[in-house]
Amino acid sequence: MRILVTGASRGAGRSMAEELAARGHEVRALVRRPDDITRLSTQWSDQERLTPVLGDVTERASLDAAMDGCEALIHAAAAVGEEDGDRALFHRVNVEGTGNVWRAAGRARVRSAVMISSVAIYGRPNVPEVSEDAPRAKLEVAYEQTKAAAENVALELGRLFNIRTAVLRPSVIYGPYDEQFVPRLVRSLRSHSFIYVGDPDRPINLCAVEHLTWCAFAALQTPAAAGEAFNVVDGVLPSWRQTVELICHEAGFKVPTRVVDPQTALRLGTAVDKVRKLGLPLPLPAVTRFTARVAGTSCVYRIDKARRILGYRPVHTFMERGPALVRAYLSA
Repeated sequence: MRILVTGASRGAGRSMAEELAARGHEVRALVRRPDDITRLSTQWSDQERLTPVLGDVTERASLDAAMDGCEALIHAAAAVGEEDGDRALFHRVNVEGTGNVWRAAGRARVRSAVMISSVAIYGRPNVPEVSEDAPRAKLEVAYEQTKAAAENVALELGRLFNIRTAVLRPSVIYGPYDEQFVPRLVRSLRSHSFIYVGDPDRPINLCAVEHLTWCAFAALQTPAAAGEAFNVVDGVLPSWRQTVELICHEAGFKVPTRVVDPQTALRLGTAVDKVRKLGLPLPLPAVTRFTARVAGTSCVYRIDKARRILGYRPVHTFMERGPALVRAYLSA
């Protein structure tokens, strides 16, 4: 299968592109910068199966050549971040960019597509479990709002252009090109700024990037996935305490013990955000309002639907994969 993967220069997009090519598919990896083309061309030896191509989801004209001849699409490109500083950027990339990608896919007669969304579209609900049809909490930041809007764009244009479109909602993704989860935890633990928000023994919603790739390819091949959204989370979730202690063990850090309740963390994070917006010097903050909301989330995202329709059978856990990922980050 010839598949275009957007957002393939780093993170989950790069991992998915590499894994699909390793499975024998012809993958075009859409990247924005010419230097990414140069870098990836030297790192990827199998240029017949895995080819970096230049394109920008915010520039319609750049997408047609990349999409031409592709049978399928995995859209992983997105503006990601916790700040609301440039809301226009989030809208331009996440909402308008998604529309540009699906219109190009329609012109290229792509048959099936997957949008990589996020569990962030649920807000941060204070409930035990969240399934795909759960009522949503308030969406506070531009990332959450625009990812939810982008889902609607992808599904509506999928119907309009007769592209079988599915949405995947992963939780926190970890893997070999992770630039968020493990790096941020290591930095906060190294600087002794880490604090537990809420019960340290409650589960943390994590998603191995291999699970995301598996579900994406399954959704491309499964007609019943069209028009549907799926949570993608590991089958076995560690607690915050287990995760933090694993990282501390591998890195030789002192294990933290400080705990604050979620409401206190939100107040602290709000105050930290105000100081940062004033441009005042501030050491690495223990918590921002965004991280307080994420770390204070008490729910577990259900994966019954992905199991039932996609045949999802998660096999990886962070307790198994984490030590090698932490060592790789520390040695980089």
